[in-house]
Amino acid sequence: MKSLSPCLLIAVLTLSGCANSNPPSTTSMRPSLPANLSKPAEPVDRPMTDSWDDLGVLYLGLLKQYGQCVTERAGVQAAGR
Repeated sequence: MKSLSPCLLIAVLTLSGCANSNPPSTTSMRPSLPANLSKPAEPVDRPMTDSWDDLGVLYLGLLKQYGQCVTERAGVQAAGR
């Protein structure tokens, strides 16, 4: 009988502690993401000819897309801090 009372006391105190605790917050502390991050990425163009000039132009366009992607993601990471 003596060993039952500490277990019962622990169980009752645990349940009463949970009953008096505050419910978790439902509001988000982080800012919402910009709408442009939910759109799919633009497709990468394929070269239509065997010209090195066309390949260079497409490569520069790809670098521009990559730069835009990096700056958008960096802005999201900075907002999340």
